[in-house]
Amino acid sequence: MIQNVQALRAIAACMVLLIHVLSTRETSLDGFKAVYWWLGPAGVDVFFVISGLIVSTTAARAGQRAASRREAVVPFALKRVVRIYPVYWVVLALAFLASTRIELAPDWVRSLYHHGPLRLALLATTENDVVLAAWTLCYEMYFYLVLAAILLIAPRRVFPLLAAWALAQAVLIAAAGTIEREWMRIVAFSPLLLEFALGCGAGYLVSRGRVRGGAPALALGLAWLIGGAVVHRLYGNWEPWWRAPTFGPAAALIAYGLVALEESRGFVLPKWLCRLGDPSYSIYIWHQLVLAVLAAISDELDLLYRLPDALVLLLWTALTLAVGFASYHGLERPLVDWLRRRLDAPRRMPAAADADAVAAPRPSAAVP
Repeated sequence: MIQNVQALRAIAACMVLLIHVLSTRETSLDGFKAVYWWLGPAGVDVFFVISGLIVSTTAARAGQRAASRREAVVPFALKRVVRIYPVYWVVLALAFLASTRIELAPDWVRSLYHHGPLRLALLATTENDVVLAAWTLCYEMYFYLVLAAILLIAPRRVFPLLAAWALAQAVLIAAAGTIEREWMRIVAFSPLLLEFALGCGAGYLVSRGRVRGGAPALALGLAWLIGGAVVHRLYGNWEPWWRAPTFGPAAALIAYGLVALEESRGFVLPKWLCRLGDPSYSIYIWHQLVLAVLAAISDELDLLYRLPDALVLLLWTALTLAVGFASYHGLERPLVDWLRRRLDAPRRMPAAADADAVAAPRPSAAVP
């Protein structure tokens, strides 16, 4: 894994975490929140671009190495499922339990459940009233399905077929915007899918060794990010048809710039930031539930009145990060490692058998 990508994951997770920490309760920092609101949620767009970059190159590598379509698509799909669902299911179950305790659940956790537990469990709806951050996982799973289909069709032509998918998706999105703009809130018609495509483009360049111009790309990406936040504040209000062009290219340029700088010049962001990127998914999926519980406890103890607001919010942030690390080391990483061992076992067994056959002495002709 490229270290700067892990660091960028950490930055994206912290961007989203910070806006939700600031938004959980009214505090003296609401003036800062009003400004930061137009930038913080863009961490989601950074996540989408990173997924496009990393998962597309992973799929392309799997397709090149696999001896058959089945060998390409099955491990890829299983790894994606194990990566996403188990941690999400744990958080979903605990959020359901928390919502039954009215005194512990804020309004946005104890919302009415319109879609049923099965659709929520399978991430088949973006309108998740229990784990609000999980709306983004619907887009992730859609992208994974696209890649799985490509591996099933032509495992050795992942990037060309991704380019064809991106073009077709752009046409579909344009048609939806022309006919009925609200359709663009549906996953299959959403401009946010193009952020994954931009990440795939960055992944293609990196996989081909085209890693020049990292510094200009990073500088342009940061400028685009700030300019996009200003434009978004004036016109966008987080609608997907504004969000994708304002933050998608910025995130893609930043991601490519950081990867190119690492590959061509050895420039790496601080190690602590890279390590914070490891549990970024766990931090992201846990943080709203943890903040809900911490806010309820703080209300019971009147902490926001007894202590400085900034200190309480800092404590919430630290505890949320601690839960994310615990989830990563106690649940997410062990599950992924277990699946990797299970998938690698069939490959090791024939190799071990061959080695034993070579090492074993041949039977003597005198032995019947």
